[in-house]
Amino acid sequence: MNQGELHEDVHMKRICFFERTTNPLGQFLRYLIVGGIGAAVEVVLFALLALKVFPALREDEWVVRLFDLTIAPIGPAQRALNFAACMTVTFIVSNWVGYVLNARWVFIPGRHSRRKEILLFFGLALLSYLTGTLLGSSLIALFRTTGTTAYVAMATVSVLINYSFRKFLIFKG
Repeated sequence: MNQGELHEDVHMKRICFFERTTNPLGQFLRYLIVGGIGAAVEVVLFALLALKVFPALREDEWVVRLFDLTIAPIGPAQRALNFAACMTVTFIVSNWVGYVLNARWVFIPGRHSRRKEILLFFGLALLSYLTGTLLGSSLIALFRTTGTTAYVAMATVSVLINYSFRKFLIFKG
């Protein structure tokens, strides 16, 4: 490969990553980055809400021990309700961030009108949110798991649902 071809190859790989294309590798990498940003927004917001607004953590959770926080004891039923409240707020904020970044950088919009696209995006997110939150709240109420364990279970369910539906049903590709 001569220097001109090498430059062109590097340039094309850069385009694949930085520009919104349907190249599967570049698109998936961008989706992972956007997912990471959305997850960071969600985790930080969840932690703040669960600590300060709707208490949903127990004193034996790693984040509480790591930062040596004082947690007022509450029962599992109230923690389960508070968990759902935390997830409702984080759902709205993190999904708005996710929609904007996915529509501008990952996928190609236009399969539907903007309004329908947003409704489908949030509708799918709502389905995965409800499934995940029901799972998380059930884990807390029935098995007395930690809020962190419930959160990881909820996030896993959401990731499994979202990528394929967004790629093939909501956006053009």
